[in-house]
Amino acid sequence: MPHVLHVVADGAPGGGTTAVLGLCADLQSQGFRTSLITQRDSYGFQTGQALKLEARGLDFFRSRFDRNVPKRLQTLISELSPDLVHVHGARAGHAFCSPALRALPSKLVYTVHGYHFLKRPLAWRALGWLAEKRIAKRADQVVFVSNNDRNIADRFRILGTDPQSAGKCSTIYNGIDPHDLEATPVARPAYDLVFAGRMHVQKNPAFLVDIMAELSADNVSLLMIGGGELEAEVRAYAASAASLLESRSKVR
Repeated sequence: MPHVLHVVADGAPGGGTTAVLGLCADLQSQGFRTSLITQRDSYGFQTGQALKLEARGLDFFRSRFDRNVPKRLQTLISELSPDLVHVHGARAGHAFCSPALRALPSKLVYTVHGYHFLKRPLAWRALGWLAEKRIAKRADQVVFVSNNDRNIADRFRILGTDPQSAGKCSTIYNGIDPHDLEATPVARPAYDLVFAGRMHVQKNPAFLVDIMAELSADNVSLLMIGGGELEAEVRAYAASAASLLESRSKVR
């Protein structure tokens, strides 16, 4: 039975963790032995246990530059002895560039869940770019979840200029299980557009409010599903935009 180990540092609720847990469940249903290493006592860790994965907890966030993470990872990986290690995100991926994990006997797949270094201050942006280059070089295969991330990798030469680098990467979109949709009650009323995601600066949910304001004359409707630190701000922004549009219509 093939054994696939998934490693994701941030086990908090969100798109990346959800995608990893879904992938674990799918592989498990296909007969793969599936294990997971993620932040100790996180949502991802607890959900992994509920899915009956071989879940192991590790403190990835003890400090920003914790040099002991690779050694602790090496110990856990030695215990699990996987055939393939699938790493998600740079926080976990960079640990595999260390001497302790560079000679890992298992093949290493690295999935990019967005290039977040682009929105950092200049010094951190440079470090993030360098880290992504190191991870891409270390990995046997790099997976992108969108063509946009692939284009960023090409533009910033993250994969390098070697022609062979194109053969070690692919784009695989995050999927949705159709059975999950069948089990969901039909919503009424119907909406023209739906946003489902965290209310986070990375998602820029306020931009959708601006779009809807421009489409107001066309009677386009939007349903926003999600929560997060920006939820109250987005609700207030939407209410303000609605009031402004109403006042404009009265003036006309």
